[in-house]
Amino acid sequence: MDYGCINKAIGRKVGKNFWGTRSEHIVGVAAALAVADHGSAAIFQNYLGKAISFAETPAAFIAHTFFSIYFGVILYVAGKRVSSAQICFLLNIFNLIFLYLICLIQLMQFSTLTMLERECQFSRRNYTT
Repeated sequence: MDYGCINKAIGRKVGKNFWGTRSEHIVGVAAALAVADHGSAAIFQNYLGKAISFAETPAAFIAHTFFSIYFGVILYVAGKRVSSAQICFLLNIFNLIFLYLICLIQLMQFSTLTMLERECQFSRRNYTT
């Protein structure tokens, strides 16, 4: 397996220095997932008004985990695919991300509305009895 420049350190033959090696894959995936994780956490924190955690906001934390992994992988794949011959593919990826964000926002609005409706019904019951 070609780890690129790391192969020198372990005494193996170097095929390529970095691009197209296992090292590039490891670093690229980790970087894309880190960027997506921080971005998703910031979006959820801005929406909820507090930092997310599994103890405080379990549903938001699970949604954040799913979406950050999903968008991290898309970000990595899109980064690997950037070339003049594949601009259409990249635009399709960004359209997919945009549609996914629209669905996420609508889902979050629906969940908030449902919670508010339940709270209003509970309040009405307490005042009428």
